[in-house]
Amino acid sequence: MTKSRDIADSTKTLDVDGGTIKLDGNYPVGTGNVALGDTALDSLTSGTYNTAIGGQALTSSTTSNSNTAVGFYSLNSNTGSNNTAVGDTALGLNTTGSYNSALGNFALRSNTTASYNTAVGYQAGYSNTTGADNTFIGNYANYYNTTGSFITAVGKQALNSNTASYNTAVGWKALYTNTTSEQSCAIGFKALELSTGNFNTALGAGSGRDISTGSKNTIIGTYGGNQNGLDIRTSNNNIVLSDGDGNPRLHYNSSGSTNIYSTGTGLMSLISNYGAGTGQALLTGVYSATDITGTGGTVSLRIWTNGNIQNTNNSYTALSDQKLKENIVDANPQWDDIKALRVRNYNMIEGQTHRQIGLIAQEVETVSAGLVYDTADYDASGNDLGTFTKSVNYSVLYMKAVKALQEAMARIETLETKVATLEGA
Repeated sequence: MTKSRDIADSTKTLDVDGGTIKLDGNYPVGTGNVALGDTALDSLTSGTYNTAIGGQALTSSTTSNSNTAVGFYSLNSNTGSNNTAVGDTALGLNTTGSYNSALGNFALRSNTTASYNTAVGYQAGYSNTTGADNTFIGNYANYYNTTGSFITAVGKQALNSNTASYNTAVGWKALYTNTTSEQSCAIGFKALELSTGNFNTALGAGSGRDISTGSKNTIIGTYGGNQNGLDIRTSNNNIVLSDGDGNPRLHYNSSGSTNIYSTGTGLMSLISNYGAGTGQALLTGVYSATDITGTGGTVSLRIWTNGNIQNTNNSYTALSDQKLKENIVDANPQWDDIKALRVRNYNMIEGQTHRQIGLIAQEVETVSAGLVYDTADYDASGNDLGTFTKSVNYSVLYMKAVKALQEAMARIETLETKVATLEGA
């Protein structure tokens, strides 16, 4: 049974039949359909549970089901099912694609056969045609994508130029320039903005924004890719940890070499559950390993928690090439300094328990001040305590001792000559 009544004027009618409602023109067939607007749902033959609100909304739908179109020309060409389009020309060219959601004028406007896309924002996913399983949130988000799939773009102009698959961008202009490179992840304002490489990961505002063709890089922090002398814009396989000002603090290059950039205390190895001894190493060096875990390798160096340093060849060297030095003269006599030093036995207050032999820095300072230097004291969090601890430069002391030994040898040789003369007399 059909029921009609006049609304507004005699040319507009509200028709109700079997749960189907049509305002202005012929009502569509099928169950549970609602059409409000000029030619909305005009072509429907057997589809059910569709809602079309706006001129030419769902105009081409024939047998499709469960679509919602709100806005002029929204889902105009659609024959797929389970789509939702809200906005002028949203999903306007969709034909057989299903399970798509578009919210915003021209959102997913060019989508044709692709399914499972979500676009929220003005012209979000505008050029997408056959790319599937994408999420575009933000004005112009992934505007130029056509066939790329499994993309997540959240933020205005995020992945704006992208046409590749498997990329994730969260933040305004994140991965803005990327076109055909895949499997990158950028989170933050302008993160990886200029990147065209593959497999890059950046976390932080402006993180990796200057990287161009470099690939397989990981950046955490606001380091852009070319700061404080570290330039990785076109290089690969870098890992960079930076601070909030973009200063790189830790850098692993493509071979795994580690660089630590510090204006403070530098590298600190802290082990809280071991006392001083040789049961736990602060640092271990291994060479000729068969993998990165050290399998099959040979230990060449260990620094233990008690401060002991072991190496395989007992070699401790210093740069000593003549080309590196100037103002070369013979050292002053060291006899008096070495003679005046007081060699002591003592125990350390903390850590070490065994009796040791050595020098006391304050006593050395009265004899040869150049052998002693101060280092600032820091707590476990790296805070300067405002106090200092004195240390003795034993490597220099050894050279002074060598010089003193030479002087002693000269004196002995002189005495030997005199004794030989006396004995031969």
